[in-house]
Amino acid sequence: MVISTVILSNTLLYDEYMLMFSEFKGADNIPIIGDYFTVELQPVHLNWGTVSTTGSRHRHPDEAYIPVSVADALRLNLLNNGTLFNVSGQGFSVKVTGTQSNYPQYGKNLSSSHNLRLLGAYLKRSLNAQPGDTIRVEWISNMDVEISII
Repeated sequence: MVISTVILSNTLLYDEYMLMFSEFKGADNIPIIGDYFTVELQPVHLNWGTVSTTGSRHRHPDEAYIPVSVADALRLNLLNNGTLFNVSGQGFSVKVTGTQSNYPQYGKNLSSSHNLRLLGAYLKRSLNAQPGDTIRVEWISNMDVEISII
């Protein structure tokens, strides 16, 4: 099968993109075992908790997130709908948050659910993640992810 993409003003057309990948998704149209994405962590991703542009709330240094590109959000159907993905062996879950500008139903971050500090603590202390590290988020079941540094 030959896959071609249509790009208009740097925006991948949603219908074309979903058509290309529809045959690869599971029956529930959520990530399936073996799906993954990788991203290079920037200082802001690991230090989200120390930055407050509005000063509207007290932030904590362990607040962190993993960014999700629009291409990965579309490919993996990562909707900002509250679906929780358990982080393998860690006792907490992540969910897709934020919105992709041209596709508002899709999320742009993975953040820990119910406690924004859990993911940051895991990244910083368990994985010893640093800015510049590449993170891999892989689905090991339809509801469980493994987060690692590659």
